[in-house]
Amino acid sequence: ISHTKKDSLNKSDIIKQALDKGNLAQKTSSRIACSKLISILCRKLDPLQVETDIFPSIKMLCQDIDYEVRCAMCSNLAEVAESLGEVLIVKLLLPEVKELLQDEEVHVRNAAISVMLDISSTLAIDVLKQMVAPLVWSFFDIALCEKPSLTTVTIARIIGKLGLNFL
Repeated sequence: ISHTKKDSLNKSDIIKQALDKGNLAQKTSSRIACSKLISILCRKLDPLQVETDIFPSIKMLCQDIDYEVRCAMCSNLAEVAESLGEVLIVKLLLPEVKELLQDEEVHVRNAAISVMLDISSTLAIDVLKQMVAPLVWSFFDIALCEKPSLTTVTIARIIGKLGLNFL
């Protein structure tokens, strides 16, 4: 896929075959692999094609019943964001990341806050203040109410990066 030209992807079965790996009927390992394939495909497609052809699968994997799949897709969202402009990041990705920040599984929440910070470096300051900051603070509120955990370590690790993105 990484050596395929953009034009050949538009008319090929590669997209369909890759997205079929993410169906709920597939094994967990296949759905996890699909999340990586999606991030690679997105780099080869124009933003409109990502929105129409790929994003429904991204959303499905972000809401998968298996936390490992949700975590894997979440971890690949920064690469997906690279193929989208700010408008589509705000429209498509931020709502998914918001949901993932509230996931019941700590690994998914940690992946979501990490990807939020990765995505935030590409967003305008007004989007950061109006949309990203409230999501990050709500994550902190949830995390700080828990017993010391992996989330606490994640907060400590990202606090400096968060400050740099808002400067």
